[in-house]
Amino acid sequence: MRGNIKLLSKRYKNDGKSIIKLNQVQKRMKSNLEKDIKLNRLTFEETPCCVCKNKIYDLLSCKDRYGLFQPIVLCKVCGLIFSTPRMNKTSYERFYKNYQKKLYLGKAQPLNEYFQNQYRRGAVIYDYIEKSVKRPIRNLNILEVGSSSGGILEYFKRKGNCVYGIDLSPDYVNFGRKKGLDLVVGTIETVDFPFKPDLVIYSHTIEHILNPVDQMKILKDKMESDSLLFHETPGIFNLENLYNCDFLKMLQSAHTHYFTLNTLDNVMRRAGYSRVRGDEYIRSIYKPEGSKNNKIYNLYEEEMKYLKRMEFFRIIPFSCLIWKIIDSITEKIKI
Repeated sequence: MRGNIKLLSKRYKNDGKSIIKLNQVQKRMKSNLEKDIKLNRLTFEETPCCVCKNKIYDLLSCKDRYGLFQPIVLCKVCGLIFSTPRMNKTSYERFYKNYQKKLYLGKAQPLNEYFQNQYRRGAVIYDYIEKSVKRPIRNLNILEVGSSSGGILEYFKRKGNCVYGIDLSPDYVNFGRKKGLDLVVGTIETVDFPFKPDLVIYSHTIEHILNPVDQMKILKDKMESDSLLFHETPGIFNLENLYNCDFLKMLQSAHTHYFTLNTLDNVMRRAGYSRVRGDEYIRSIYKPEGSKNNKIYNLYEEEMKYLKRMEFFRIIPFSCLIWKIIDSITEKIKI
């Protein structure tokens, strides 16, 4: 590693302290996970940036929001934020099977409440895609990667589409199956789809992928030339709305990458896609054809400046409101 090893602030040191309130389920999952790490039941590996293949980065944090050990770095060559070292493929799949959902949701078993929340999210995604492509989303073959219990797919199914979902959590897959959804445990590398999808949904999934460039290339070979791919992921440049300006609250061991719209574009261009629409929320739509512009843009300076600014605003009362007013005025001046 070459670059700055100074953390964003002392808050990001590996002290085992959670910055969010944990319930008993989450505390138990955290304790068991820490034991697995200490006993080397989970293997960590160092990885280069998946976009530019470099190992030149600045260290931003040594822990996640739960207080679990997880170094997070910012690539100085292209600006991608990612975890390294992080769990290898075998350990990551074990983490998902045994820990991820319980740690994140704080529930011992899948609940209908979570399914209904997914269903409502499905309605929002449906409207976004339909308005973007300006045609009805009906009678399509739809695949969701990271479908969990399938609430999003349930909405698309009720709109007259054929749906299929894959996920790594057996409990949540079984929950969705009992509701009549076609869900399987696995990844796009291990599962044979029943169709070539017209639309693929990655809702809060791309940030969990070990190598998103490689996975997007594999997916492209399984899509039609006129298929569409929808991505939804927490945007770095949306911290003031998502996490009250607090970057540490965004960090999770389950997340291997953190994106701005432009760094996600870098990933997608590397994999042979071009963007149809997108915003910093992030919601974006891509088509599986190479962009005429294959340049990789370096967002390092812009992201580092933004993260330091957020770390400052975080400690000021009404800081996010002040930031939004300043940002709004700046945008109006640009126009």
